[in-house]
Amino acid sequence: MAPVKGDGTMTARNGASRENRQRPGWPPCEVASLVEDAGWVGVWVLGPDGHRVRGSSAFNALFGLADGRDHAWEDLASAVHPGDRTSFREMEASLRNGLSAECEVRSPRGDGSCAWIELRAANPRFDGTAAFGAVGIARDVTLRHMNQRSDLTGQARLAALIEATAAVVWTVSPDGQALDMPQWLTLTGQSHEDVQGRGWIDAIHPDDRGRVEAAWATAVAHQASYNTDYRVLCADGVYRWYNARGIPILDPDGEIREWVGVCLTVPGRNRYLPATPPAPSPVAPATDNSDREITAAQVRGARSMLNWSAGELARRSGVSASTIQRLETDTRPNVPRPDNLAAIRAALETGGIEFTFEPDAMPGIRPARNARR
Repeated sequence: MAPVKGDGTMTARNGASRENRQRPGWPPCEVASLVEDAGWVGVWVLGPDGHRVRGSSAFNALFGLADGRDHAWEDLASAVHPGDRTSFREMEASLRNGLSAECEVRSPRGDGSCAWIELRAANPRFDGTAAFGAVGIARDVTLRHMNQRSDLTGQARLAALIEATAAVVWTVSPDGQALDMPQWLTLTGQSHEDVQGRGWIDAIHPDDRGRVEAAWATAVAHQASYNTDYRVLCADGVYRWYNARGIPILDPDGEIREWVGVCLTVPGRNRYLPATPPAPSPVAPATDNSDREITAAQVRGARSMLNWSAGELARRSGVSASTIQRLETDTRPNVPRPDNLAAIRAALETGGIEFTFEPDAMPGIRPARNARR
């Protein structure tokens, strides 16, 4: 092993020349100071014996090592978090094979936290008179890891929020072509082929399509946010109100790369209602439909119109939520007992629903006149 001189340089073995003996074993102090002043960076050198490390003050501080003296390589390995020692050993193996290497490791702190440190080193492989085995830098990258972790946490929170509040998340191309709308397909029952181009508009109520297309064209023309309400024909055959919101995602040149948006359910009454209620149509003589059996679609539609959950209907009717859910999902007739079906109907009618059974039409629902709430 080459001896270390008092000035910190390592002399070469086997009678090296004076020129080689004077080659500095450690980077000049001026260079090390400049590097450290430029950022939280430390300089370190691995001796030619491969067992001793000399680090700058910043390097020692990063790993919590005592300053002002050399350290055994194993001392440095012990200052690395156990979970990162495999990466550290891989870097060590590369250096011992004359290769450059880098890795990122954690170093525990006294307060229980860890600093993330980036290590980079090169093995110059000088001739037999080389004064050191490898030289490298260490840089504190804790802030970058904290930001990455914060970004991931933020993304997870956003995903959870969207899942909890949005019925549909959608992305479309700059000109409105469908790109990624799987939740829309689930909501409407449309196929992937159905929504291509502007086919997704076919699932919107005919009375709302003109207004929706005008709002969309305005948003695209001005690269502005998009916000409108419309009725969607859902997969169960019931129209429901949704609020659609979207924003353009721009590329570095300011061009729209894609549109991203959500569809949110609109509870209760919608803001797009006629300014003046239409005159009532002549009403045919009332027909007693009390003995008619209500359908699963009517129950689902009535709950949606009242903005009741299955649990709310269960509370008001005295029928279990599981029975209500079974009624709404089972197409077989007479699934619930007649008394349960009557209790469900009575609760919905009390809430303000009128069940209709018009000739030559599917059973339907409408707000009851003089509804009791």
